[in-house]
Amino acid sequence: GGGVIGEGASSLAGFLYSHIPKIGEMLGSRKIIAIFDNDKEGVDQFNKIAKEYSNSYSIIEIDGNNILKHKNYSVYILKLIAPTFRDKFVHKESKYCYLSTELLLHDDNIPISNRDIIPDTLPQKFSFKSDKKIDFANKIAPDSTDFSVFKKTIDLIRKIKSID
Repeated sequence: GGGVIGEGASSLAGFLYSHIPKIGEMLGSRKIIAIFDNDKEGVDQFNKIAKEYSNSYSIIEIDGNNILKHKNYSVYILKLIAPTFRDKFVHKESKYCYLSTELLLHDDNIPISNRDIIPDTLPQKFSFKSDKKIDFANKIAPDSTDFSVFKKTIDLIRKIKSID
């Protein structure tokens, strides 16, 4: 029934491996679902947790997506799922991943001034300028923005929520 919005992959990762052991018993039947951007920083932190905290988190697969599941508590970690038109923005190697939450939107919703062009990429890829995120979010028009592109990620969250 509630949610928390975090700031930065490093802060989120720190919470997941430092604080979950402290608060895990308090969760009861509630779940924590942590979502990393599918960009370099998010993928690096996801992989770090998978590798360095394998005693606490195991990899499970849901609909072809690797999810980290805490071994003792209902804590799940996932990466954003790319809509079809952003498939090329993710890669098995984190250094080639550029998908942040803002880039789930269609290009016509992302002003050119908010794009950092990735050189030597065909088709052209870009990342979102991190210093413009709050201003960008405040200008999104909910009635005229297509949020259906979040569907794959939201469907995965719903599946996780339905797990007993």
